[in-house]
Amino acid sequence: MKNTRLLTGIAITIVAVSILIFALADRKGPAVIDHKTAFSPPKEIEIITVKEGESLSVIAYRRGVSWQYLAELNNKKNPSFVRKGQSLKVPAK
Repeated sequence: MKNTRLLTGIAITIVAVSILIFALADRKGPAVIDHKTAFSPPKEIEIITVKEGESLSVIAYRRGVSWQYLAELNNKKNPSFVRKGQSLKVPAK
C-alpha cells in the first residue's frame, strides 16, 4: 500500500514537471526594450550646458529620452564623464 502511494506520488510529480517543461519551452523570454525605439526620436536638437550636479541620467529624464540615447547622440564612450560647463546635444523641449 505504501509503495503504491509512493509510486503514484512520483508519477504525479513527473507529469507535473513535464507539463511545466513543455509550457516553458514555448516562452520567448523577457521583453527587451531597445533604447533607440523606446522613445520617439526628437524633431529638433539643441545644445545645453551641463549645470552643477547634473548627470546624463538626470538630463535624459528631463528631456524624456534614455541616457543611452543621449550618450549615443553625444558620442560618449563613458557616460559617467559629464562635467559642469560641458556642452551636450539634447532633444529640444
